[in-house]
Amino acid sequence: MSWSQRATKQIWSSICMSNDGSIVFASVYGGNGGGVYKSINNGETFVKTSLNVQYNFWNSVACDSTGQYVYACVSPTGSNNYGLWYSADYGDTWDTQYFLNIQCNAVSCSSNGSIVTILTNTSVYISTNYGIGLSIVYPAGSGINKNWLSVSMNSNGNTILIGTFGGNVYLSNDTGSNWVSKNPFNTNLIWNGVAVNSIGDILIIAPFNNNISISKDGGTTFTQLTLKKNFKGIGCDSTGNYIVASVLNEYVYTSSDTGLTWIQRTPTSGTQQYTCVSVSKDIDGITDIPVNIFASGNNLYLYQTTDGGASCFIEGTNILIYDKIEKEEKIENLKIGDLIKTSSGDYKKIKHIGYNYIHFDKHPEYIRIMRKNTFKQNVPNKDLFVVSGHSFLFKNFNYTNDYFTFNIYDNNIEPYYKIMAAHCSLCDQATSNDLCGKTLIKYYHFSLESENEDSQYGIYSNGMLSETMSISYFKQSGLLLKESVSNLL
Repeated sequence: MSWSQRATKQIWSSICMSNDGSIVFASVYGGNGGGVYKSINNGETFVKTSLNVQYNFWNSVACDSTGQYVYACVSPTGSNNYGLWYSADYGDTWDTQYFLNIQCNAVSCSSNGSIVTILTNTSVYISTNYGIGLSIVYPAGSGINKNWLSVSMNSNGNTILIGTFGGNVYLSNDTGSNWVSKNPFNTNLIWNGVAVNSIGDILIIAPFNNNISISKDGGTTFTQLTLKKNFKGIGCDSTGNYIVASVLNEYVYTSSDTGLTWIQRTPTSGTQQYTCVSVSKDIDGITDIPVNIFASGNNLYLYQTTDGGASCFIEGTNILIYDKIEKEEKIENLKIGDLIKTSSGDYKKIKHIGYNYIHFDKHPEYIRIMRKNTFKQNVPNKDLFVVSGHSFLFKNFNYTNDYFTFNIYDNNIEPYYKIMAAHCSLCDQATSNDLCGKTLIKYYHFSLESENEDSQYGIYSNGMLSETMSISYFKQSGLLLKESVSNLL
């Protein structure tokens, strides 16, 4: 999975985006950069909104499915009022709903933006009219003696999930009219992260210094997962299958199977104070991974991934193998156990191999072509088709297009840099003519044997040095197995 560095180093406190990830908002807590920032180009660049004029301690930001309705929470700054601000025009202009002498901690809204839940140090407020006419509610008879910390809502606003500081989690399935208290651990915890999928049947709760727990029945029962960390934020796609968690003084973690297994992600080098994440509701048609993911925290850049780490070859691609002699073999003819030549000069056995399909007529942007002889004479030795998230290996960054700014990649293949096809100046977007008019395109990829399941290798595809898929990613890729599961054990 590749990460792009966005914006500037700040204390980023919260991130949200439209369902398709095209509009992104992010809040900064304190400092000269304090304010709410906006991107209208899928998160590539950010500008400050007008909210930075008087206030700069912003705790939380939320938006509807389109990015039109935006809500932001601010902490006190001197004698200024503080509380909720909201915009009905994509963050261009703002209005206020003040809470005098009460710190506003978190905000969430329904898919159409009409239902809003706001948390303060002492109370929970709900509006059913785009932030106007707020009413105070008391979850599960809790009164006001709670420090309300985190909140998430489903698409229609019926399901509201709230976490507290040093207490329980509270759930409403009727827009705040009735509440139940939940706590899988039966002890008071700091519930920094909560997330709800679009229909409200999958609920995720992430406490500080304890295990993530998930409910798949709308909150009736919760199951503790194996991942135990100092969680600070959590987010999921529309289905609840893909989850991203931020961990303080550590890394970012992702799961594509509703928390059953997890992969450690490194948006930048070393351990960091990751405090917030955001996940687009829409899913990539190739990888079944959200089209846009952001992570950040204290004194960090915004880090974005949009490719899902997909590294797949189109049917007909030749792979360099060893079978008594070195020779090229079409990828669709490969099988588990075949020896593949790697960039280090040795040979590795195929561990997994799978395939899937792209509807090119619906998603032409998913397929790129590197034409014959583009890199150098006879490389590639024929037109090479890959998915947009596939990476090629180079000794430098000389072959990047204008979109590429600064990418940091997990699992780099020494001594090469990985450049995605979507960011590579040697690649074009494939056309219908390039694909001979085909609309349903079959693609393949495989992983190679390794003691480290996160390892990747350089291999030769149509003579061009390319990445392979790691074992850990293959297991979460959604590829259909070419051979039976028994062969993978």
